[in-house]
Amino acid sequence: PTYTIFELTQKLSEQLKKQYAGSRVGFKQGRNEQKKKNVLLVGSGNRVKSTVLPAIYCLRDELRLMGVLSRTKKDLSKWYEATLSTETDFNNIDVSKADIIFISVSTENVASVLQNFNKRDVSNATLVLETPVIHPKDVRALKLLNKYRKVVVAEDFFLLRMYSEAKKLIDSGVIGKLKHIQLWRSGVLHHTMALVKFLSDSNTIIFIRKVARGVSEEFRIRCGNGVTANLVGPRNYDIGKYLITGDQGTIADYPISNKNHVCISIQRTPENGYAGISIDGELQDPTEEETLF
Repeated sequence: PTYTIFELTQKLSEQLKKQYAGSRVGFKQGRNEQKKKNVLLVGSGNRVKSTVLPAIYCLRDELRLMGVLSRTKKDLSKWYEATLSTETDFNNIDVSKADIIFISVSTENVASVLQNFNKRDVSNATLVLETPVIHPKDVRALKLLNKYRKVVVAEDFFLLRMYSEAKKLIDSGVIGKLKHIQLWRSGVLHHTMALVKFLSDSNTIIFIRKVARGVSEEFRIRCGNGVTANLVGPRNYDIGKYLITGDQGTIADYPISNKNHVCISIQRTPENGYAGISIDGELQDPTEEETLF
């Protein structure tokens, strides 16, 4: 399983707590089965199995998974619990009882899923979509979002712990004024856009240019506040690197002989699993989400 589970769990948990803040039903009462929020999940691919289902399982004291809709019948017990399998017929699930509808399918299939839900009562549900949300050819389907109580876009890449730790350092002024962000083989465009906006505190991206170099490609990005970024592909997380440059120092996931450099790297188990984050060689204490996982 990918370590993005930690950050997706955090984002989903924070969103749920924010959404239901002030209600008479508190999350500390979540162990009472009647107080849990109903989650309907759509999709059963690798993203669902390795990340979304474990995230929902980690929040099982607050959430009740009411079903997993999919085009094909699958046994998902390995990724959740012994009794879980997909449902292929929309009519077998009372969608009106869902507090959260989480759609995790390929971008090309989002519009057809929204069309299916358009025939049902979803007025009380919060809809969660994943980046990049919808295929450009289906942009007209976005009008169907008006039926939902609330719409949330889930983007967990920029909340990976190595980036959240880098953000703390940037905000503390360790590297001075942020100037440039470089990603080598460690992201795709929509994830990178979210990360750059997060690290730079920019609300806008004003320029993106794609430069193709044979089988490789490069995206050049500029934010509204002047911070720039480069993304070099294709993505390969096993060898990917990043470098964050300020006017007084740098942050990266590899050592540099600069005087003012901070190395934030992922630590691995002998089986190549996630073992935490180290800063300048010192292993950091696990976060609440890491402990939960």
